Amino acid sequence: MMKMKQEQQLARHMLAHREKGYSVGYVIRQSAWRYFILLVLATGMLAASFTTGERVFQLVFMWGFGMFAGAILRDVGWIRRIKRNWPFSQKITDWAKVEAMARGEDCESDSGV
Repeated sequence: MMKMKQEQQLARHMLAHREKGYSVGYVIRQSAWRYFILLVLATGMLAASFTTGERVFQLVFMWGFGMFAGAILRDVGWIRRIKRNWPFSQKITDWAKVEAMARGEDCESDSGV
């Protein structure tokens, strides 16, 4: 059941991209909560490094900030690659199957995988 729910959500995302083209803004809005959590953690580490003056907190902040920046850069690269390949994905996608999955219908019986 969990797999079908995830597939239904993915199908809905694909349909949203099909209608409006692949949108970076859409992807960022879908991930906003994750970015917010990363930002809160980075801000907390920054505050700890300034208030305590301890070198270990400053090093932890720099490490955490590097992780945050790396995550953002990774996601930007991922989004750019998907956007660049989106026209090809549109051509080869069985949109009738995607629409059925978005409605919650099981399409595994004829998947051939």
